[in-house]
Amino acid sequence: ADEEPPDIPTRALSEEPVLALPPLVLRVQALEDTWMRVDIDDETRREAMIQAGENIEWKADKQFSLTLGNLKGVRVLLNDRELDLPATRSNVLKDYVLTRALLNPRRTD
Repeated sequence: ADEEPPDIPTRALSEEPVLALPPLVLRVQALEDTWMRVDIDDETRREAMIQAGENIEWKADKQFSLTLGNLKGVRVLLNDRELDLPATRSNVLKDYVLTRALLNPRRTD
């Protein structure tokens, strides 16, 4: 008997509107040569050595975790908003998590 496989229902996108948030865009501008590492959405790890005057940019859906070897030597922007990063005595910032909450400091998620 040639029975057709049952149709797998495909969920229409219009049924459940998903709040599509724009991606988070992390931009690092090097004022001095800087080593850095970034974890994107806990999935992708990137390391880079950026030279003074260079910019580097990544996109994420939820968050970044940022490690900077020369904190004073960079400007860090999240969706074009410059961030005040915590100063450290060693001038090294380790595993600093950047989320959308930084863009809406008054909202508590």
